[in-house]
Amino acid sequence: MHGQMLFQGRRIMLGQGARSWGMVSPREAGMATMGVFIYLEDVDALVARARREGAEIVQPPHDAGYGRTCTVRDLDGHPWFFTTPPRAA
Repeated sequence: MHGQMLFQGRRIMLGQGARSWGMVSPREAGMATMGVFIYLEDVDALVARARREGAEIVQPPHDAGYGRTCTVRDLDGHPWFFTTPPRAA
């Protein structure tokens, strides 16, 4: 699998590793060595969609000091942290 995005006009590509590149998935290794943290508008909607698609919800949406947050694990075992920042008063 492969995904890509733009940040300040620069392309960022994400993809699965391969043993031939000296990489294994967190599921194969038995632990993750990195995670991705993303701010978005609606954590609850994201988790509802992820759940419908069969994602593993590690930590359901909850309120924290830095916003409404959750943790989801992808098919390879990488943790993804999603947060909706608190609204300015």
